Amino acid sequence: MKKSALYFTNKSRETLLLLILCFLFNFSSAQEVLDKLKEQYDKVSVTNPERLIVAGKYATALFFNQQEVKAGQILKDNIQIASRLPDGKYAANLYAIEAMNYRISERIKESKSSFDKAKEFASKSKDVEIKGYISYCEGWLYTRNNKEGEAVRSFLRAIRYFDQAPPSRTLNSRKSTTYKELTSIYANWNEHQLQEKYSLLALDLAIQQNDPIAIFDAYMLMGYMYEQQYIKNDTNHKLRDQAEKYYLLAINTYNKNKATIPFPSNLSLLLII
Repeated sequence: MKKSALYFTNKSRETLLLLILCFLFNFSSAQEVLDKLKEQYDKVSVTNPERLIVAGKYATALFFNQQEVKAGQILKDNIQIASRLPDGKYAANLYAIEAMNYRISERIKESKSSFDKAKEFASKSKDVEIKGYISYCEGWLYTRNNKEGEAVRSFLRAIRYFDQAPPSRTLNSRKSTTYKELTSIYANWNEHQLQEKYSLLALDLAIQQNDPIAIFDAYMLMGYMYEQQYIKNDTNHKLRDQAEKYYLLAINTYNKNKATIPFPSNLSLLLII
């Protein structure tokens, strides 16, 4: 991706400079989001299952803001509570998050153990969405273990579950995230039609949700897709313009929603484009 910046016009180089400035001046927003999530977490009673949902979000935000130890402790504390509930979906969700966090930290053995427990608890639940989420997590892990073929099968199975699930606050965001993972794999495989299909599905869902994080990520995906096509056909300036358009939309989305996008590293990904 680093080489691709050479293909852009002077105007695009100005865009890259803007990205760098945005990144440098917006670290403080991450702490604001963490504070809001902590407030939500502390407000909900320990006996309320809703606290377990907030715990997953809070732990994820902490992990991606270099507070891995605190994130891990929150997960462990809430997994103990969730494991005692009749519906296994809550424990399955937290174990899946723990498995992915361990994988990012290269703790492979612990990641596998947590994911096995996530599958075990999901099998005890009648909730179709959690079964989809566990299939998504499986695909995510396969991808990080360089098994993209198996990952695609898991992601497609996740989408089938999501399509059967009733509406919820998390359903569309989980489906959108699965589309984005498929987009990345199809990009690696140079399957441009499938890449475009899932990029557009992700963007459409993100806009439906009115979720700033999902919209930001979807715009980045679209920009990257057009950029990669332009690199292979650098006489087609329409592709270049489309890439720049979506990257600028990503910047604008971030700047308008600094207080609700918890991961400053998201914006930094644009700096290497």
